[in-house]
Amino acid sequence: MAISSTRRQRIIEFATPKVADLVVVEIVDASKRLGSAASADDIVYGSPHPNATKFPNHKLALIKNADRDQGQFQLWYYVVDRVNQDHYNWEFKSAGANSRYDAVVRTYVLPRYGSGTSGSLGPGQTKGVDVFDDVEPSVGDYSSGMPSSIHDPFGLGVGTSGTDADYVLFEKRQVRSGDETLDSLYVVEQRVYIKKVPVRNIRSDDSFSYDSTLHEDTTDTTVDRGTATDPAKGALLDKETVYYKTETIKATTVFATTDGAETMESTTGTVNAATAFRDPDLTYDTGITPIGTSNFWGVDELGVQREGKQLSDNWYVVIERQVVPPVDVTNVAGKSNPGEVLLEKYTSNQTYSWPAVLNDMDPADGNQDGVIGYSWKRRKGGSDTVVFPTYKIDTWTGPTKTVKERIWRKKQWSSSELTDLQPMQPLPINFVTPLIRTNVKQTLHKALFLRVNTGTEHPVYNNESVQFNYGRTNYTDWPASLVIEDKQEPFRGGYMRTKVTVFAPTITAQDPTYAPDPV
Repeated sequence: MAISSTRRQRIIEFATPKVADLVVVEIVDASKRLGSAASADDIVYGSPHPNATKFPNHKLALIKNADRDQGQFQLWYYVVDRVNQDHYNWEFKSAGANSRYDAVVRTYVLPRYGSGTSGSLGPGQTKGVDVFDDVEPSVGDYSSGMPSSIHDPFGLGVGTSGTDADYVLFEKRQVRSGDETLDSLYVVEQRVYIKKVPVRNIRSDDSFSYDSTLHEDTTDTTVDRGTATDPAKGALLDKETVYYKTETIKATTVFATTDGAETMESTTGTVNAATAFRDPDLTYDTGITPIGTSNFWGVDELGVQREGKQLSDNWYVVIERQVVPPVDVTNVAGKSNPGEVLLEKYTSNQTYSWPAVLNDMDPADGNQDGVIGYSWKRRKGGSDTVVFPTYKIDTWTGPTKTVKERIWRKKQWSSSELTDLQPMQPLPINFVTPLIRTNVKQTLHKALFLRVNTGTEHPVYNNESVQFNYGRTNYTDWPASLVIEDKQEPFRGGYMRTKVTVFAPTITAQDPTYAPDPV
């Protein structure tokens, strides 16, 4: 059918799922519309539709030939700014192998400029909402959340409107639409929102005990911590947290079972991520009285290793790893070394040598206990005396109950904090005189003396009386327990202290009333 040159022919197209977002295409007789080539400049994109009553918001976006042969007729495309785009513009992507977070991509078609003078904002127009803006809405803005309408499942779900605070704007992409109808007046912007949650890993560690059941700790119901009597057990946690460049960076001090229960402390001066990643000496307040300030990067006072990676100009990720189970931060009265964690404590047996212990035959005399003499009378007068030792417990080497403890903390232990080892030091007794002599092997013993008197009738020696004094050994008996090793060495950004305690074996002692009994 021939097109009348006296009127416009109209075609209606629907650009979006919203019926109101229609495209009006007018078939215009160019020979009637333009008197000369110069008058073509009077037609500008953005001009309103001539029928302001029926199409009050439509504006000219594109002109192209309707017939290639003659060029008499043109197609004039009129479009309308899209409103309520949140009703239909979302795509959802669940976290998977290629994405750590649930993500929503919302695609907006926005005017390149406002309706005001020289493209400025017109009445009632807002940057980033009604007109494209390179800044608004701001990436990383947690205050506004993600727009949510009654038509999508986000926020409070279908049937409700508002924002979804669980999602944050992660990225904005501005692209050409590829639609010649839109490109002259509009820009397409994709906004990527992510549901930012910590990403966790769990590791077991052969360096200390592992137990799938955390111990009961009545002083701390939030986290399993090692104490002086109860070692921490269980797996170690890793956690990755994403920060926007202007967001206050924080340190995790307690890895709880749920994100909401976790304790996170701000860095000193509420430092943002961009600044923190330029300060290798950054510190933070742990908020724990016995600990106080700690280094942020590296292994801190709580046994958490912290490192970071910049993902883009705007985003940073902090990786936190427990290198040891959670340290004991309980401010126990009289506790001199908070911030320690008992990595391991177990009982075993090892071969250990225990020295002989000299008998204590008469605790009241305190003189020659354990070394006694017996005189043999001669038929022609006089006597010969023999001196010999008696032992409470003889030398013993064999299996010995042993308790081994391994303790971690960030700072070195001073020499005064480590046990001053006092091994048992048995000593021999060598008693040598012209009349009497005896040699006692190395033993533990009290202070004692041995005395000899030649008498008045000795055929060779004058009347002499001599006393030999022997000092006590550092132990006079086996101690109930004895620390035989207490050392420290670097371990995972701090120091590991190894303490070994042996316990005296139960061995039946000899009868302390032992004495020669002539028969």
